[in-house]
Amino acid sequence: EQGSMDFKIAVSGETVYVGKRDGHLLQSFDEGDTWNDVTTALPFSVTQFKAIGFAGPTLYVATDKGVMYSSDGTRWHTAIDAEGTPLVIEKMAVQDTTVYGTTERQIYQLKENSNTWEPVTPEVPSKINSCTVDGNTLYVGTPGHGVLRFTLD
Repeated sequence: EQGSMDFKIAVSGETVYVGKRDGHLLQSFDEGDTWNDVTTALPFSVTQFKAIGFAGPTLYVATDKGVMYSSDGTRWHTAIDAEGTPLVIEKMAVQDTTVYGTTERQIYQLKENSNTWEPVTPEVPSKINSCTVDGNTLYVGTPGHGVLRFTLD
């Protein structure tokens, strides 16, 4: 996909993060006037950024190797599944301070103050192309099966 190779960007107030095509993560605390390369502080190396977004004060960065997150841009942590393995998340959606992430055929949630992804949907019948959340409802776009709706507990 052409769009998957583009850089990713997230903004919260004056704080801006950019995941570049070369695997570097840049941070700005002054709306992009000056930049810091924080790549060496990350918990693992990155080839591709898949999604970047804020959930409350925390930045979540989905990559080809897993998801990392930070509340201060200095200390980084890795999100894992129940077996302790980083999940490769393709797309993210945010509701308040909860992050929803898609793998090829399932959706997981990562709540604030947790580093463990929990599945919130059964496996869907085809690849997930898009995902959004509104309150306690997840909407999932798939090729051939249309839009699926899941109610969250």
